[in-house]
Amino acid sequence: MCRISGILNKNLPVAALRPMVKEMCTIMKNGGPDDEGIFSDEQRHLVLGHRRLSLIDLSPAGHQPMADITGRYVISFNGEIYNYGEIKKELLIAGYSFKTGTDTEVILVAFAAWGARAFEKFNGMFAFALWDTKEARLYLVRDPSGIKPLYYAAAPEGIAFSSEIRGLRPVPWLQEENKDWPVFLLAYGHLPEPVTVLQKVKPLQKGTYLCFDVATGNIDLQSFKKFEFSSTIVHRQEAIQHIREDLHKSVSRHLIADAPIGVFLSGGVDSGIISLLASEDKKAQLNTLSLHFQENDFSEKKYQDYLLKKMNCRSNQHLLKENEFTHFLPQILDDMDQPSCDGINTWFISKYAREKGLKAVLSGIGGDELYGGYPSFSRMKKVKFLKNVPNSILRSGKYAGQKALKRLCYLSIDGPVGKYLFLRGQFIPSEIAYQLNMPEQEVWRILSGQPVLENIDALDPFDQASWVELNLFMQNQLLRDVDVMGMAHGIEIRVPFLDRDFVDLSMSIKSSLKEAALPKKLLIDAFKNILPEPVWNRPKMGFGFPFKKWLSESEYIKSVVDTEAVNYKNFVSGQMHWSQFLSLILVQNRGGERAVGSRDAKAIVSHSQGNGAAGKPAKNRDKILFLTLRTFSLTGGIEKVSKVAGKALYDLCKESGVDFSVFSMYDESSDIDEKYFPKNHFTGFGIQRVQFTRKAVSAGINSNVVILSHINLLPVGFMVKLISPKTRLILLTHGIEAWVPFTGFKKQMLLKCDQILSVSRFTKDALVQLNHFPANKIQVLNNCLDPFLAKPLQANKDASLLAKYNLSNDDTVLMTLTRLAFRERYKGYDQVIESLAALRKTSPRLKYLIVGKYDRQEKNRLDILLEKRNLTNEVIFTGFVPDEELALHFNLADIYIMPSTKEGFGIVFIESMYYNKPVIAGNKDGSVDALLNGKLGLLVDPGNQEEISESIRKIIADRETYMPDRQLLMENFSFPVYKEKWRSILARLGMIPAKAQTDIHSKERNNADLYSAPLNY
Repeated sequence: MCRISGILNKNLPVAALRPMVKEMCTIMKNGGPDDEGIFSDEQRHLVLGHRRLSLIDLSPAGHQPMADITGRYVISFNGEIYNYGEIKKELLIAGYSFKTGTDTEVILVAFAAWGARAFEKFNGMFAFALWDTKEARLYLVRDPSGIKPLYYAAAPEGIAFSSEIRGLRPVPWLQEENKDWPVFLLAYGHLPEPVTVLQKVKPLQKGTYLCFDVATGNIDLQSFKKFEFSSTIVHRQEAIQHIREDLHKSVSRHLIADAPIGVFLSGGVDSGIISLLASEDKKAQLNTLSLHFQENDFSEKKYQDYLLKKMNCRSNQHLLKENEFTHFLPQILDDMDQPSCDGINTWFISKYAREKGLKAVLSGIGGDELYGGYPSFSRMKKVKFLKNVPNSILRSGKYAGQKALKRLCYLSIDGPVGKYLFLRGQFIPSEIAYQLNMPEQEVWRILSGQPVLENIDALDPFDQASWVELNLFMQNQLLRDVDVMGMAHGIEIRVPFLDRDFVDLSMSIKSSLKEAALPKKLLIDAFKNILPEPVWNRPKMGFGFPFKKWLSESEYIKSVVDTEAVNYKNFVSGQMHWSQFLSLILVQNRGGERAVGSRDAKAIVSHSQGNGAAGKPAKNRDKILFLTLRTFSLTGGIEKVSKVAGKALYDLCKESGVDFSVFSMYDESSDIDEKYFPKNHFTGFGIQRVQFTRKAVSAGINSNVVILSHINLLPVGFMVKLISPKTRLILLTHGIEAWVPFTGFKKQMLLKCDQILSVSRFTKDALVQLNHFPANKIQVLNNCLDPFLAKPLQANKDASLLAKYNLSNDDTVLMTLTRLAFRERYKGYDQVIESLAALRKTSPRLKYLIVGKYDRQEKNRLDILLEKRNLTNEVIFTGFVPDEELALHFNLADIYIMPSTKEGFGIVFIESMYYNKPVIAGNKDGSVDALLNGKLGLLVDPGNQEEISESIRKIIADRETYMPDRQLLMENFSFPVYKEKWRSILARLGMIPAKAQTDIHSKERNNADLYSAPLNY
């Protein structure tokens, strides 16, 4: 068993799809812990993913996605083909060859030989995607019993699929919630196919294949195998003989594996038969796994022991206690792929199997459904007569006191759905309406709208019950939960009763032979010779738990529900079944906007009253989403921009009643500094790139404006615009990342932007010249001073720092604040060092303080240079300095110098001037903007060492002349000015009102660039 996933989208390149599929695989890695593989077809915009749980041919040869020998066909396969050996022999005789011993390759070769007709030959449990590279067709295929899940969403432009609903989380255009799923959960206790929690996603029907043709966008769905009831076997002894032989063959097939395998042993008839047959067949000693409890009413240990005495096996019996259940309950609920009130027992037994080193186990699922093991088989006889009662009377059953009578109302729904809900329904529509605070007629509309799968009225009551149990209860609850909960621990659960040949046999036996006062009597008679009588001659218990007791005593449950509420009290008092109570919790915990029992229960998911990422924004409010790479966990220039931009945007949105959220790809949520904006507006994704992308696109398409803090976020913005063209996209560009020509897909992404903001005129010019981007769509938005920057110090230089760096008050200190990286040598400190050597004679007390962390390779290079220039004592490297100490370090400096060649803007220049330092900067990059074309400091040719030296001499000789104009600095680069520039941008988009002119004293605007329109306060 494995996990498969994939996306084909003609509008997106593989570069955008591959990370999504990679994350899909990562999400489902528990189901395939042994290996991972990705296949991509660049030309057809297709990516297939696979997580492997190796059971047959454990070698690397079984790696998937797997291609056939010719390379034409590629498959990602989940499951087992039990008759692959027989099919392989047939293909070998026909002249086909194989390179592995896997059943996966048999599928590929069979498809090459027979096309889609091959699917009907497979006996097994399977779901796979098969790509025909020549015809550009993608096939999705699911086994006839629906044992293996496969979910998909298709449209003319492509298709996405996954083994689990959670596996589709990284696909941003599929995240719309199905608002009706709580209704189905409360009615059924699970979500019946084709319902899922996602509006656009549905399961592939069992026994069906889907073919997506890339050229036409057409989707063809075809059934290749459907089980039908018949009465071809009418003699009891013939039926018993076939049951014995065919089930024994099935168990033998299901034991095929190259990895450890075992059997779940509950102590009941079905698991007992499977265990006994497996014990007879297995050459090596069989492992059985059982759970039992201290609560005697639920423990089946004595029946397990009866069976174990008749087997050659290694028994693994686990006493499950209440504290273990309570401890793991939150994880179990989290592991549910879709909400269900079942599967907890399977989660624990699968966990135990994995701890024992097993990879696969056999289960007894299917025996009850095929041979009459449930009360529904006797109750179905009443349905035929009850269906003649007028609907108005049936619906009045909701007023009855007994639950069974209440469910009469469901018989007013035509088809198998009405019958099933009458037999097994949890809540009736009036109760669902009450719990969800919605009109009862709306509940009826939703439940009655289920597609009629099949008309089963012509079947006799026994076969009708069997059909309902197989296709609704087992299909939608038992098999789904067994698969998901087994895969949570990397355990493949095999079901011999659902072997294709055995199901065909069972459904060909005349129902009167299977019908008896004793449930499953025909099946018991077939194996009475090996089954201990105490096991079959007792009431059915199933694979049960003391749920009522444990849930009512669980501190976790008490922490997430209102223990004073009516629902909880009804559950504790026994008026509400534990499965109903659990369903209510699942709706409340997973439903988002719908809180269960809002009249009498507290919501688990608490929404803040404010707006933002953590709250539940009002639907009629405008929304702005700000996306960053990193905001708080580093202190570089781009991070500084993100912080002050975030604060400015938050302030403006708060003033104007606009919802505002910040998503950071690399920060953790805990990294936030709430000086800038409250934490409920910030979500950090901690390097989970695909999760960030999924959430960002999902939020972005529901926002009016999305602002990208960096050009590397363009793929996210591109997907937002692709799905929601009306969303306005703004990109912030900084420095070297934007000074390159863009081609192909990158150019397309850039052109999707509605507005580009450049931190300097230099960056704007580079974008226009190198990429021919329309100049009128680019505005210069210079960076600003952080509003929380420490105030300038009036005191003398700090004595402790002077001592630390071996400086004195008589020294003239040059300072550069930067990161020293061997691969980024463009900050100009080499030239400053050369100037220091040239100025030694005239300025012997000249020192150079380089502040910032460094990599060892660059430091070693500079040490060699300093030794060569005899400047070892004149140049001081401080290493990393925390933000709170920067003001003290600026106070040490007499001149700030950084003749850089690749500065996008240079926030450090305006910070230096804020701390009253004369500044020398390069004239070949964005530094020109920071110094207002030389109005605030000296601009030099960074390649001219003599010019740099002369500028240092000038300032040493007449420092006061070159002191920065503080008023001019604040008029251009203060935070209030920056905030008003953002106001102007958002006002032009209609997001917020423009500020009245009486509130702003502005100078005349000389051109269209924001930077030349300073605002004075």
